[in-house]
Amino acid sequence: PQDSGTQQCPIIYQAYPGEKPVLSGGREITGWRPYQGQIVCTSLPEVAEGKWFFRQLFFNGKRQRRACYPNPDRDDPLYGGWAFIEKPVGPTAFRYQPGSFPRRWAKPRQAEINIFPWLCWNNDIVPIEDIDYDECVISLARPVIHRLNAATGTLDFMSLMAGNRFRVENVLEELDQPGEYYVDQGKGILYFWPPAALEEGEAAVSLLEEPLIRMQEVRHVTLQGFVLE
Repeated sequence: PQDSGTQQCPIIYQAYPGEKPVLSGGREITGWRPYQGQIVCTSLPEVAEGKWFFRQLFFNGKRQRRACYPNPDRDDPLYGGWAFIEKPVGPTAFRYQPGSFPRRWAKPRQAEINIFPWLCWNNDIVPIEDIDYDECVISLARPVIHRLNAATGTLDFMSLMAGNRFRVENVLEELDQPGEYYVDQGKGILYFWPPAALEEGEAAVSLLEEPLIRMQEVRHVTLQGFVLE
């Protein structure tokens, strides 16, 4: 409160004329080394220790995409580039359409399902518990966003339904396009196919859990000209 201004004398924090200050909640990632083809990698001990977890990697300020299957279809983002549920198998598992995935992944438990459940009103990202390739069944580590009907004890809202679209994200074997990345949580290694030479930009991950700026019980305070990212 003591940092408040008044109506006659407001407090203004602003960019210096002609400059563009950036307040970033990201951490720059360095120490890259060649891995395979155009893919590079770097060790992140904080990831292996469980101190860091992120789903956002930026290069030159642009969000990159986790390696996934199927790859998104830019010409048909609504229905192209998705796999589909054939039928639910309980609240935390579903059968996918046979032939949806051309290969078996070495570390499916490192992957997550990006899914639009029920009537596709919402989106959820859920860790994978297991994949039964013979039965075409994916088991999830938790239920998708849902509501439990206390009267019947069943899930009746936002649960899995046949036809729900999904893709599998964070799979090393699917890192096949520029701008994609994969995080090996167990070993603490980040793999990345940069869209341009690493020397031409900065790679950063989003780790900040608190707000970039916090104001409590202040009045007549203005911030202008800053980039928050």
